[in-house]
Amino acid sequence: MGIGFQIQDDVLGIWGDARVTGKPAAADVAGHKVTLPVIEALEQAPPDVAARIASVYRARAPAEDDVTWVVQELTSLGVRERVEALARTYVERALDDLALAQPMASPAGALAALAESLLGRKF
Repeated sequence: MGIGFQIQDDVLGIWGDARVTGKPAAADVAGHKVTLPVIEALEQAPPDVAARIASVYRARAPAEDDVTWVVQELTSLGVRERVEALARTYVERALDDLALAQPMASPAGALAALAESLLGRKF
C-alpha cells in the first residue's frame, strides 16, 4: 500500500493542481526530484528526448519553459497512465493480502477504504 501511495505522490508532484496540493505545479521537476515518472520517461523516451530531460535535471535552476517541456514530454510518453496503473496494481495487491489475512471486519474495512482512497487522490 505504501508503494502505491508513493507512486501517486510522485504523480501529484508533477501533475497535481497547485490550488489543491499546496505545492507549485511541477514542483518535483523544478526541484530535480527523480521520481518514478521521470525514471520511466528516461527509459522510454527516444535518446534525444531522454538527453534533454536529463539536461533539465542537471541545470542548477531550470527555466520554467524547460520544466513545462519536461512535463509535456512525460505526458506525451504516456508516463502518467503507466505509473498510475502500477500504483493501482500495488494497492490491489495490498487489498488481496488484506483479504488473505482475514482481519476483523471493522479494521479491515477501514484499511481497505484507506487503500482505495490513495488512488486518484488529488492531495
